[in-house]
Amino acid sequence: MGIIKRLFGGRASERDSQPSSPFSVPESRHPATATREDARRELVKAVLRDVRRAHGIPANWIDCEVLSLPPYKGESRMFATLLILHWDERLLKYALAIQRRFSAEIVKLDPTAPRWLQGMAWQFASDADCPFLEMPAPDAWLDAITPPPVPKVDLLDRRKAKRGSRSQRKAGDQSAGEQTSRQREEDFEQTRRIGL
Repeated sequence: MGIIKRLFGGRASERDSQPSSPFSVPESRHPATATREDARRELVKAVLRDVRRAHGIPANWIDCEVLSLPPYKGESRMFATLLILHWDERLLKYALAIQRRFSAEIVKLDPTAPRWLQGMAWQFASDADCPFLEMPAPDAWLDAITPPPVPKVDLLDRRKAKRGSRSQRKAGDQSAGEQTSRQREEDFEQTRRIGL
C-alpha cells in the first residue's frame, strides 16, 4: 500500500518525510551505526594528531576531514581527506611516507579499517600560501623524464655474490682443496684440443 501511495502521490506529510537523495541517511538511522561512525571518525583524527606529534609536523599544517559514504552490504564506509593548510615543500616530498604511516597506525588500532576506510586523498586549502600558482614552461619537466644512470656492477666481484649458510661454508672450506684440484682437471679436460 505504501508503494502505491508513493507512486500516485500520497499526502504531503508522507512525501516530506522521504529522503530527498538516494545517498541521504534517514533520520531513523540505528544509534549503534551512528556511534560506530563517530568513533571511527575520532579514531582517524586522533591518529593524524599522533602522527603529526611523533614526526614534529606543526599542528596547523595538516588537518583531516572524514566523510561518510553510503553503506555497502550493511557496512558503513568512510573516506579520509588530508588537508594541507600550510605550504611547505617537505609536505609534498614526504606525502607518501606520511600517508603510509597514517594508514599503518589506523590499521594497528583497528584491524578492520581496510573494510570501512575506503580511501584517502590529499587536498590543498585555498589559503595555503603556495608560491607556485602558475604552470611552468614545458622544459621544466624534462629533468624528470631523463632516467638516472644505472650503476655499473662487476659480475666477478665476490663481495656481491650470495653466500651460503655457515654450515655450508664450513663444509666448503674442508673440501676446498680437493674441489680446486678437481676443477682444474675438469677445466683442462674441457679445453683440450681434439684431433679431427
